[in-house]
Amino acid sequence: MSDHAIRRYRERVSPVDDDTARAAMMAHEPAVRIAADFGCETVKLGNGVRLKLKGDVVTTVFGNGKQAGRGAPIPPFAEAWR
Repeated sequence: MSDHAIRRYRERVSPVDDDTARAAMMAHEPAVRIAADFGCETVKLGNGVRLKLKGDVVTTVFGNGKQAGRGAPIPPFAEAWR
């Protein structure tokens, strides 16, 4: 997973430290690997958070629009990914 994805997780999902953000995303590694094997570009988690992929690397994160803290809602151009 990229450093950019970790920053976006902290901004858009939960304002936690880098290691916690990395661990939270790594918990979904099996789903990311399977999605990458199928050529998917996005993994939507059960909580509505989306992990954007390039191959099997998480490159950015979109929040679910309901998160607390500094999180940003899903940008309008990303609505099609819902």
